[in-house]
Amino acid sequence: MKIFSVRSIVFLSMMTAISVVLRQAFLGIPNFQLMTAFFFVMIVFWGIPNSLFVMTLSLIITGFFNGFGPWIGAQIIDYALFMLLWSILQKRFKNLWLQSVITGGLSFFYGLLISFLTAPFFSVTNFWVFYFQGVHFDCIHAAATMIGYPILFKVFERISEMNTKYNNAI
Repeated sequence: MKIFSVRSIVFLSMMTAISVVLRQAFLGIPNFQLMTAFFFVMIVFWGIPNSLFVMTLSLIITGFFNGFGPWIGAQIIDYALFMLLWSILQKRFKNLWLQSVITGGLSFFYGLLISFLTAPFFSVTNFWVFYFQGVHFDCIHAAATMIGYPILFKVFERISEMNTKYNNAI
């Protein structure tokens, strides 16, 4: 896919829109974010540059809906680090269920790192108390990623097959 072709811009826009909808759809369930699984699956099928672009744009757009703050920058840094790590790990693990567990684990540790990055903005005196007060949200985030990853993987796999069948339209 050429970097700035009309086709690539439309594709990245559609992926960003899907990502935003996945985040907003489950807003009523605290930290149940299929957006993370979406980013991890996108890496497998469309690579890290496209995934990082979609992630950054998705977080900025959802900031308009959910509010901006210092956490947006921290989320972009945090996601970028874990997405780069996943881009390396996913090549070593081909079993879908094992990939789901690993992405769930990465999502859990995302919570640890985001807490570490945002704690100074909230004048936290004891980081571990701050972190453990929200660890159940990290568990929900990890569970959502583990549940969503294989589902989204199968959807992307089908899209990728259709793309191959129709001469790499995307």
